[in-house]
Amino acid sequence: MWIKSSDIRKADFSDSSMLNFLIRQCFLDVATRFGLTLENYPEHPSNTTLEIVEKDLSNDLSFFIKIDRGIPSGCIGLKKVSEDVCDVVRLGVLPGRRRRGFGKELLEKAILEARELGAKRVSLSIIADDTELKRWVEKSGFVETETRKFKRLPFQFTVLELSI
Repeated sequence: MWIKSSDIRKADFSDSSMLNFLIRQCFLDVATRFGLTLENYPEHPSNTTLEIVEKDLSNDLSFFIKIDRGIPSGCIGLKKVSEDVCDVVRLGVLPGRRRRGFGKELLEKAILEARELGAKRVSLSIIADDTELKRWVEKSGFVETETRKFKRLPFQFTVLELSI
């Protein structure tokens, strides 16, 4: 496939291994910063597997990959969870490729796709204590709707939504 110098494209099953690598690498520093391990949070993206990625792709989770100068640099997942709402998941940019606007481009792509699916809102969840990420998401127009604590997890989640 021909790739422009900078592009975002929809992933398919042939991208499963690349997505597995991207997701794990994009979230390793988050896992380290918040003390997340396979034991205390097995579902964290830093613990993803090829099997999980392939299952997600089979279950109507669309992934988009940011390619910059031929290098896969980040990804985002989008899933329509109701008639009006799409969830954004696994938005990540490789640590060495951050602060170049790739995350914003990926988020904008997901919002555009959600509109095309007929959604009226886009929702995403983050670790409540990740104040830097929360500020970044809020700059994109998202507003906090709730904070939740799950007994099995070592932190709280904050849910943010954007009306589109």
